[in-house]
Amino acid sequence: MQIYLPYFEGNFTSIIVQSPLMTYHLYLVEIKALGNKAGHDRLMLKFLYICKAAQSKEGRTHMNIETSRLILKDYTNNDFKYYWQLKSTEKVWEYSTFSPYKNEQEASVNFNKMLTSLRDNPYHFAALWTKEDGHFIGEAGILSLNQYTNRCVVGYNLLPGYWNLGYATEITKALVSYAFEDIGIERVEALAMSLNIASCKVLEKSGFTLEGILRHFTKIKDKYYDVCYYSIISSDFFIDFI
Repeated sequence: MQIYLPYFEGNFTSIIVQSPLMTYHLYLVEIKALGNKAGHDRLMLKFLYICKAAQSKEGRTHMNIETSRLILKDYTNNDFKYYWQLKSTEKVWEYSTFSPYKNEQEASVNFNKMLTSLRDNPYHFAALWTKEDGHFIGEAGILSLNQYTNRCVVGYNLLPGYWNLGYATEITKALVSYAFEDIGIERVEALAMSLNIASCKVLEKSGFTLEGILRHFTKIKDKYYDVCYYSIISSDFFIDFI
């Protein structure tokens, strides 16, 4: 990895980071007053995260995130019963194109395929557990990452018994922080059906901006539904540190 130190051009400061997984990333931060401490702190904070993200990207193979109450980590061979419980609970998938599994054999086949894919794909749903008592409550993760545009999609699915306890917002905020601070993402996206008011509120509480409504974007059981398209970009995230 190569890091080119900041240089000044008018009222802007640029940082270039190069690594095998990022041909180059140019971060442009406007500093209205270069002698201003807040502006300097913001620049240096982002610079440190860029360096950390570039190093992290080069060796990333697993997802492991902790919050005050939750632990998010990759599924293992021992987690099938929890996977089956989540993927067969119809209420979880009311606002999803995913069709709940009807039998364990089908679930087992797909579970094993997922475990195999983890070796090559570090961005996926991972198992979500409570930190205090180790209960499985669902899954969450960075579901896709476009390295060329440097953007990703995040999501979660929780068992009904753990709804309305703040867990969804807690893990969503953690995923956003992980994306910006650890991976160096420029833009984080999330989608929720417009009927899924609870998930829309979670995204808004997590700092996302509603960019628009995708009309008849998805289809479930021969019926079309509108989807809310949310995003948060790096400048939205890092401004909170000033």
